[in-house]
Amino acid sequence: MTYGYVRFPHFERANLNKSEIQEKLGVDKLFTDWITAIGINMMPNFYDMLQKTKQGDKIVIQSLENLGFSNGTLYGLVKELRDREISFYTLSEDIMLTDDEHFKLMESTQNIAKANQMKGIKRAMEKGVKFGREIQYATDEKKLNRVMLDYDRQAISWREAADKLGIEKKTTFFYRYHKWEKDTGRK
Repeated sequence: MTYGYVRFPHFERANLNKSEIQEKLGVDKLFTDWITAIGINMMPNFYDMLQKTKQGDKIVIQSLENLGFSNGTLYGLVKELRDREISFYTLSEDIMLTDDEHFKLMESTQNIAKANQMKGIKRAMEKGVKFGREIQYATDEKKLNRVMLDYDRQAISWREAADKLGIEKKTTFFYRYHKWEKDTGRK
């Protein structure tokens, strides 16, 4: 079966003639979504269409721009469709994205992007840039050990221990407690 997909700006809703679009794309079944200010990336009918496709089916879209995907997201979609043996064709670009040559090109650009990202991270780390959030609690080791020991011996509650250490969330406290157990060899 051949499926078609098109996204339209909301203001074109009145001018939509699905049978003309279906004929232009040459598909058996047409799925459409609307581009709105609220949810530009919302495409529920596109994902419904993907779920209905089976091995050997073909998907035809008007253009890649119409999807609005990043290169990484598009590569992931094409890889999934290729693995499921579903053809993916764009009308305006006249490309079958699941063909070997086009897929290899997409794969190589994805690998280049990842390699460039890793180079950038490495350069940043060499310059001393630190990634991730800073720990904002329990930096005094003596105090941490004393409070965690008290909690471990059940002399104080987790809430009292968390308050003494300046930790606001229960999950954060228990994350830190389990880390302390592991670091001190208690567990």
